[in-house]
Amino acid sequence: MLRFVTSSGSLIIENVGSSDEGLYQCAVHVTDKKSFVWTYFSRRAAVRLPSLSRFEIQPEDREVHVGQSVAFACVLDSQPSAHIEWFFNGKRIISGRDDSSLTIFPVTSTLEISSVLPKHEGAYRCVATNEGKTRASRDAQLTIKPENSVGNEFSEPNFILEPRGDVVNEGESVVLECLVNGWPRPDVRWLKGAETISLTGDRMRQLGSSSFMILKAKAEDTGVYTCRASNSQESLDASATVQVKVAPKIISEPNSVVAQETTDVEFYCEASGEPGPSISWYKNGEAIIASEYFVIEATRLRVLGLVRNDQGVYQCIAENDAGSVQSNAQLIVDSSEELLQLYALKFYSMNETTSISEEIMNVNNTDSFSMAASSGQPKLPSEPLGVRASVVGSRFVVLTWDPPVQRHGAVLAYHIFYKEQDSLRERMLNSTATSFTVTPLQPNTTYVFRLVAENEAGMGKSSTRILITTAEEKAVPGKVKNLRGTALSPETVEVSWEPPGGNGPEPVQYKLFYIRKDHEVNEKETQIVVCQIFFFERLDFHIANNM
Repeated sequence: MLRFVTSSGSLIIENVGSSDEGLYQCAVHVTDKKSFVWTYFSRRAAVRLPSLSRFEIQPEDREVHVGQSVAFACVLDSQPSAHIEWFFNGKRIISGRDDSSLTIFPVTSTLEISSVLPKHEGAYRCVATNEGKTRASRDAQLTIKPENSVGNEFSEPNFILEPRGDVVNEGESVVLECLVNGWPRPDVRWLKGAETISLTGDRMRQLGSSSFMILKAKAEDTGVYTCRASNSQESLDASATVQVKVAPKIISEPNSVVAQETTDVEFYCEASGEPGPSISWYKNGEAIIASEYFVIEATRLRVLGLVRNDQGVYQCIAENDAGSVQSNAQLIVDSSEELLQLYALKFYSMNETTSISEEIMNVNNTDSFSMAASSGQPKLPSEPLGVRASVVGSRFVVLTWDPPVQRHGAVLAYHIFYKEQDSLRERMLNSTATSFTVTPLQPNTTYVFRLVAENEAGMGKSSTRILITTAEEKAVPGKVKNLRGTALSPETVEVSWEPPGGNGPEPVQYKLFYIRKDHEVNEKETQIVVCQIFFFERLDFHIANNM
């Protein structure tokens, strides 16, 4: 075994062995001017060694009457598909050349003799060839029964060949076999589901006496196919399921994004295929594992609280049994400071003969945009004051703060930055008020919070950081069991239940709710008598536990 990569990037494998089997893909690394490496991965390619297994089905000896039908089958697993030839008494059979009653089916290579004659008596063998390997079946003897034996008495249909279920890829061909004996000779028709199939179309063709082939299978060809054989004696069915697999196709690709640190981004990736493809995500060639900050959903990837290290190539790969397909997008992460520099460049790139304040004042000398730049330079707001937690729960925190002293115009938004105490990944939320509920958080976890105000000139100075630890999550009792009610009189109902099971805490009391009106009863026992109800009134009850 020898592997080497050519100057063009191709991989050459010499003297391929079993250890070389598997999936291969190439990685392309692109380094930009800032020495950042962007990595793109190709689709996967499979390497398999040729194989030719033992026969799963071999031809078997047959005894038939003249005029009846017979078939011989050869089935084995091979990679790639083996070429199968048939021999009669040592001579190769060429389908349809010398004898119109002999048919070798495509795909399955089954040999059918639609109407047996004395000349067909003899030995039959199949030979499978694949990449230089050859495997021959045993000989099967076809014997003609004597004329004086029963051959033309009335008999119900008897299947010689029955359709076999098959799973194929879109575009491949499918052969559904069916061969029937009986007297009178049975009439055969095919159904898909409950509908009769016409075998006169472009993609569905009859093979031999009563088999048929689907050319270039499509997804809509998936279904249950039935061969129905009937004569004056009986009607019999033989069915098989065909599944057509369709390789994935991406119908919604992820888009490249330029985003600021601490913000959240989303990549969408939707694919079709049969069976439905699974979607996996990769960043610079490494599989993304779902976490608190990398949220993987059915058709999207959410990256929360961006940091500079999140920058890279994001690829979605859709895979099913029929194949795989991929699409990629770039994520470029800019820091807050870099974005503020962009704000400044926008102001300073104005006409040099006109001051910034003059340019803005021509629009509206009272708006906040003018106030933020009235001195000739953009004025940013000072830091918000008095950042505090007014409510702390196990999974949320209500933050409250006071506006900055120096606003320099209207405050357009407040940006709430937060992260776990030991994390580098900071998230950002926005609010136009001076109070905001941050959720969802983790119980009993310390978070770092800070706030920044933004006016027309941009984002201002950050507030002092504060530490807040969320509360512990309290366990609650489980559901009560076996809630039931019994009418004691036209105006009285007895409601009873069993205490909740499980490992939860013991209930301190029970609350009983019923629907007639907003009414509740607090009770420490596990039963209660409800009075003062209307005659024959229907009541619905449910129980809540209190600690």
